[in-house]
Amino acid sequence: MTPTQRTDDLAADASEGEKKARFWKKPVRSGVTVLGVCSSENGRLDIDLSEWGFPGWLAEVENHLLPHVVSGQTGQLSSPNTVPSVGDTLPLGLNIVIHVVGSRGDIQPFLALGRSLKNCGHRVRLATHLAFQQLVKDTGLEFFNIGGDPAELMTYMVRNAGLLPEFKTIRTGAVRRHRRDMKNIINGCWRSCVTAGDGTSLDSTPSDHTGIESGQRPFVADAIIANPPSMAHIHCAERLGIPLTIIFTMPWSPTQAFPHPLANIRRHSTRPSVANFVSYNFVDMLLWQGLGNIINTLRRKCLHLDILDASQALGLLHRLHIPHAYIWSPALLAKPLDWYEEIDICGFVSAPAEIDYQPSDDLFNFLRRGPPPIYVGFGSIVVDNPRQLSELVIDAISRTGQRAIISKGWTGLDTGGLEVPEHIFLLGDCPHDWLFQHVSCVVHHGGAGTTHAGLSHGCPTIIIPFFGDQLFWGSIIAQLGVGPSPIPYKELTIGKLADAIGVALEPSTKQKAYQVSQLMNCESGLEKAISSFHDHLPLWRMRCAVCHSRPAVWKVKGSQLILSGFAMTVLVGAGLLKPNEITLYRVIDYDTSRNPQNPLSAASQVLLGSFSKFVTDIGDVYSAMLAGIPCRSNRADNNSGFSVRRDTGPQLSSQDRNIHILKSQNFKARPVGRLCQQILNIIIIPPMEITLTISKGFHNATRLLHDDTVKSIPKVTCLRSGVKTAAKELISSVHDSFSGLIIHPSRGLQESGVIGFFKGIGKGLTGALCKPMAGLWGLAAYPLAGLHEHLQSALSEGKLSYIKRARVAQGIDELRESTFEERADVIRQWYVLCPSRRDHRHDE
Repeated sequence: MTPTQRTDDLAADASEGEKKARFWKKPVRSGVTVLGVCSSENGRLDIDLSEWGFPGWLAEVENHLLPHVVSGQTGQLSSPNTVPSVGDTLPLGLNIVIHVVGSRGDIQPFLALGRSLKNCGHRVRLATHLAFQQLVKDTGLEFFNIGGDPAELMTYMVRNAGLLPEFKTIRTGAVRRHRRDMKNIINGCWRSCVTAGDGTSLDSTPSDHTGIESGQRPFVADAIIANPPSMAHIHCAERLGIPLTIIFTMPWSPTQAFPHPLANIRRHSTRPSVANFVSYNFVDMLLWQGLGNIINTLRRKCLHLDILDASQALGLLHRLHIPHAYIWSPALLAKPLDWYEEIDICGFVSAPAEIDYQPSDDLFNFLRRGPPPIYVGFGSIVVDNPRQLSELVIDAISRTGQRAIISKGWTGLDTGGLEVPEHIFLLGDCPHDWLFQHVSCVVHHGGAGTTHAGLSHGCPTIIIPFFGDQLFWGSIIAQLGVGPSPIPYKELTIGKLADAIGVALEPSTKQKAYQVSQLMNCESGLEKAISSFHDHLPLWRMRCAVCHSRPAVWKVKGSQLILSGFAMTVLVGAGLLKPNEITLYRVIDYDTSRNPQNPLSAASQVLLGSFSKFVTDIGDVYSAMLAGIPCRSNRADNNSGFSVRRDTGPQLSSQDRNIHILKSQNFKARPVGRLCQQILNIIIIPPMEITLTISKGFHNATRLLHDDTVKSIPKVTCLRSGVKTAAKELISSVHDSFSGLIIHPSRGLQESGVIGFFKGIGKGLTGALCKPMAGLWGLAAYPLAGLHEHLQSALSEGKLSYIKRARVAQGIDELRESTFEERADVIRQWYVLCPSRRDHRHDE
């Protein structure tokens, strides 16, 4: 069965609405139900939409969904032959940090990605757990420790297979320890973006290790790649203003085609597409309930960003259209029709095969002695009783009369004292790409790497899911017919495993597995993932104006000129720029403010969110008052407000003296009036939140009627842009409200006749009522938002000065490694762009 045929069958089944075998419509309930959500025995969320009692909210969601997308329906496969070679280099080299939280199997695809990105000319840092330090370094990548123990994480996940922990876990204090570990990981992800070194000094802060004094090679990220469990990705990207790409092995973007892999849906009378779509919101909600306060602490104390409430946090990545590259095979699950263009399905990513692998004599002789054996392995899964699992597997295989190779795995199965039959071979480390050429079928936990390796070699697959998305992929495998239905670990018995092996070895199963392998072997997952990352980078906003092969990190104040760290250092050293003439450049400004869909939702969001923000900010001011106002030391020697030590001696050249002054910058804002600024900022937050949210609610109201004339609102970054946005919003809203009375009825008449004409009248009247209100509320909202952004920037400038120092250190480091010709070319290009500065070098 081809993937296209399979998706057509899924759509037909969904239209009938009564396919009981569909895995996402089979809830298994247990535990305590809270607001219609409870944890099932297999660890996934059991969501009962009838218990929520929000038909209005579901109707609003349904209004925003694409009407032509059916539950279970996905798109066509893209051609695998259109992918550029992974050896192609990007025209500029970036500092890329990759955030990965998970097991060894979760890390391995990113090792391959990182190595390929490095070959493309980037500097790549992989930020993950300390346990994988040597693994990362052996790949040739930079390592950074974000904390957390993958073995403990795996144990927690096996014992609490879903998002909601069991009561016995809560009683033992494991939840508290898990939250502490996640706090360390989230903070570690931020440190990995701006800190020199490898992060093994866990008590250090970013300001301690910028590289400017320590002698270590400085690092500041120009782009972030992350898997969703790392959690801090979007917040770090927002602080630095850099591109973010999410790469993952399971669906994390809302779609109508299928529910979240961690959710069971009891939809009752709700449309399948609506139920599928909202399941992603429920998972987001539970994650935010568990970790939201940790993330807000990071935003407030480390990143100095506004905290988020639930209405802002839920669906944030989807709302911001963050690029996603999913690394599973489209032969298993094609791209849904309602995913936006920034989402790609690339194919599985794995490390290059070890073609020179030589098996041990024992393994070689075992394979020669009989027919192809079964492979059994559970990767890095940690279980409470590995001996019991080993006995069960051996007894089930003996019942089938098959030969088998059992992998001890990363944690090791306990076979001590067991009598291992002759038809069983216990295996240590062995490359799957080599081994799976010699086995009849594969029994495993559903990890992405093992699934890909088995199916790409045409091996039928039996999945024993332990937690997470493993049940989801097991069900996909069963639907394709390349293996039996998955057997959750807690339900595993000798008889069930033996029966599953019998199904997997049937000729029809083998034939379907071979067909899927033919499709998968045409894919280039690694190359397409690299291409997806490069394609979604805003290169036109990232190039240095005078050195096109380097990324821009500085901006000349009062102009549109953007400079790389290297170019800025050269120009400052030549006396063509002063430090007070530049500021940090932001490639992307992420708008994480509320975006309500109508005035009613705007009012509810204000009531629920603004009060908590106000109380939090009051607490910050109180803490600042207790700490006292810092004394004014190290006065600035120029108008920049920066503290400069002019201890350079006459023995230094003009360039060296300028570089030394740049290196000595403390980049601290003046402390005078800081407390007053903080108080003023708090005073304006409530009226800003109220007016801005209500203005956006009226602005978006006609989108409920599918009004495609609603314009997007630019992000306000300062007081001037706030005033301009307010004026533009008022003028355009008044204009659109009157023009809509003519445009919508006439367009409706052309498209749908009389019915469309009356619908157009309703749409036009709604716009005439709502759009002017958006403009009027915006007169107060956007200037206040601009003032808030200005104050927030001033308040955070001194606290985030270590980012500027790290960028300075990076520029000095690049200057030391440059040639005379490269430095001269920067000055020549500068004179071309700014000829008026040729004879106006700054005096020291």
